[in-house]
Amino acid sequence: MKVAIVSEWFYPDVGGVATHVAGLARALHSRGHKVVVFTATRNPDCLDGYKVVSVRRLVPLPHFPIVSLQVSFKGFDIVHVHHLFTPTPILSLLKASEEGVPCVVTNHTLPPLPRLTSKALTPFKRVFSKAATIVAVSRVSASFVSLIYDGPIHVVPNGVDTDTYTPADKPPKKPRVLFVGRLVYRKGVHVLIKAFEKVQREVREAELVVAGKGSMRPFLVGLAKRLRVNAKFVGFVKAEELPRLYRNSTVFVAPSLYAEAFGITVIEAMSSGLPVVASRCGGLREVVVDGETGILVDPGDPDSLAEALVQLLTDRDTLEKMGRKAREKAVKNYDWRVVVSKIENIYTEVTSGYPMPAPPY
Repeated sequence: MKVAIVSEWFYPDVGGVATHVAGLARALHSRGHKVVVFTATRNPDCLDGYKVVSVRRLVPLPHFPIVSLQVSFKGFDIVHVHHLFTPTPILSLLKASEEGVPCVVTNHTLPPLPRLTSKALTPFKRVFSKAATIVAVSRVSASFVSLIYDGPIHVVPNGVDTDTYTPADKPPKKPRVLFVGRLVYRKGVHVLIKAFEKVQREVREAELVVAGKGSMRPFLVGLAKRLRVNAKFVGFVKAEELPRLYRNSTVFVAPSLYAEAFGITVIEAMSSGLPVVASRCGGLREVVVDGETGILVDPGDPDSLAEALVQLLTDRDTLEKMGRKAREKAVKNYDWRVVVSKIENIYTEVTSGYPMPAPPY
């Protein structure tokens, strides 16, 4: 099958969508499909054998959708666009519809405002109606997109390469808590730093590692210094270096405050055999099984976050048991070989002209 995958972002741009698209393209390519990735990213990186094309819009403004796309999808069996709230995916769906090529859309997001209504999203409804089907990365993201799409919605999670993200042979010498992500408000790193001040009172040798870049870095560095938190800010970490970072850690934390549709770093950590402490927020509640693969806490609550971290850092048996369960769940549910087979089934249904009703989510 010849597949066009469309994303606003691709490597070296970072983020969940870029990571997912690269993983999906690699998995499809490895199964014999001819894959071309179309992206607005300039000078995209690709070392996996499939083709990546940087597309141009006639009016090259970053958030200006009412322009035409200089690309054709004729000759492709299917177009798969990702994150349909940015210009290039929107234009690609419209282009595919004009050219009679069936299009699948994956929703990777939740509304930025909790009370965002379907009326506010009405302009997107006409565009979404042109999709053959919608894929959502979690049940909560499916519920969101159902506000503006009346057709079938399939829930297929993000994937992880469980052969690359593997558990360490032995734990690190010091108890190390890891965060990986953008340093922006909604990721809740400031809450984590406040919690870690309390953690250090109980586990003095504990270390916090913060990987990522973002506008809040100066504030977060200052906050850690003011609270005398043993925090190491390592900046942006390349994809090839991430597995080692996970293996050198004890616990992974996802302290997001809102709008977290899934959390790819969470399944990378789980695949690496780490228990996860995560906010009871969005799709994180679907990925982390409270008391089994990690611990869920209330968003924005440094006290409950600190309590969960201390529990894991001081109870080796629970830590190891949750880490094993996390690895098992990652292999069973999120390995790319599992995820890509579900995507292939959707492609087959769509291109056959007899799409099956999506199962309830």
